[in-house]
Amino acid sequence: ALIALVVGIRTARAAHRRDEAERSMARMREAATASAEERHALEQRLQGRQKTEALGTLAGGVAHDFNNLLAVILGHAELLTEDVTPGTEQGDSIAAIRTAAGRARDVVRRILLFARPEAEHRESLALVPIIDETVGLLRSTLPSSVEIVWQRPRKPVPAVLADPAQITQVLMNLGVNASHALRDERGRVEISLERVVLDDEAALRLTVTSGAYARIRVRDDGVGMSDEVRRRIFEPFYTTKAADKGTGLGLSVVEGVVRGHQGALEVESWPGTGSVFTVYLPEGSGLVARPPSGRPARDGEISRGARVMMVDDDRPVLNAIAKVLRRAGFAVDAFDDANQALEVLQAADGAYDVLVTDRSMPKMSGLEVAQRAHAIFPGLPVVLLSGAPKDGDRDSEHFAAMVAKPPDSTALVAAIERSIIASRHAGRRLPVSVNERTSFPA
Repeated sequence: ALIALVVGIRTARAAHRRDEAERSMARMREAATASAEERHALEQRLQGRQKTEALGTLAGGVAHDFNNLLAVILGHAELLTEDVTPGTEQGDSIAAIRTAAGRARDVVRRILLFARPEAEHRESLALVPIIDETVGLLRSTLPSSVEIVWQRPRKPVPAVLADPAQITQVLMNLGVNASHALRDERGRVEISLERVVLDDEAALRLTVTSGAYARIRVRDDGVGMSDEVRRRIFEPFYTTKAADKGTGLGLSVVEGVVRGHQGALEVESWPGTGSVFTVYLPEGSGLVARPPSGRPARDGEISRGARVMMVDDDRPVLNAIAKVLRRAGFAVDAFDDANQALEVLQAADGAYDVLVTDRSMPKMSGLEVAQRAHAIFPGLPVVLLSGAPKDGDRDSEHFAAMVAKPPDSTALVAAIERSIIASRHAGRRLPVSVNERTSFPA
């Protein structure tokens, strides 16, 4: 009996050790499987990012050419608008051209934002006022059947270093996208904000650095998405919506902007249960006031006879914008050769009040034009036209203002006037009166 007892104990111990070994092997297999799945997910995300960057490079080149074409269309359409009577057949046709071209300009700007997601003007930004403003815009834009709930943070959320216009664009795109996911545009969209700290594991999953982030969530109770759709929603021009509901660029722009801010974007969704889009933006510090926007008060009729030198290598674009500025009252000398323009500038001996130049030109960039112009006349204000500004353009000491291309005429005139006013108030050089001029170059 004693021998049997000993044998039984040894057998039980052996079985226990065998069970422990099997459980240990099972845990190792599970860990290996999880590691492989995580590695596969990271590889898929990296491949998607590389594909997006390649498409962005292509889209950026195409968008630049379209911008120049739209500048010609919009410029001449605006000139024709002033020559026809509103409400006539010709007036309606020109208005339709301007509307369509304006929409095309917005599409091109979204393409450029997707192609070059770097923030244009970053500042330490409080998110609560931005979300307040965006929620107001959404409530005035979306059908009243869409309930928008803004869950304000219970604890203070520090500022983030971000571009206000681009963050507003992200929130608007996510809000509109959520409303389109609702059944018959009836349902609930919730927006929330809180501060979170990402540990190393969470940061690795999101492919960002660990640390403190502002987390914005946009949740809807709509139709949800399948795994196949969820995997493709950030691809440019991919959409499951009707043709009149979007271009398929909205979420691509969101992903690009968030990535350009060194943040992360996550989506959770299941068919029939709605979707949750989560934006992570790295925490910044030190609030600064947002710069005022809009047209400045006129300092007299600044445009009346002020002399403008304009440089752009694309002759049709140059002619169209020059005509718009002349119609606004400026005396414009247009050049498609930067070297020739600089020679005339030097010979003019301070007769020009402002220089307007394109950014991307084959022989000499807009920055080089500004640098060489300031070597001749340090106080000459330079206005930059660019659909795709380079890093540092907005903060460059060589540019008094920057206007998106194709330019809105009101914004361009305001930028030129603002630059001349600033130059005058700085005491650098007073604008030359039109009565003092005796000749102009052809």
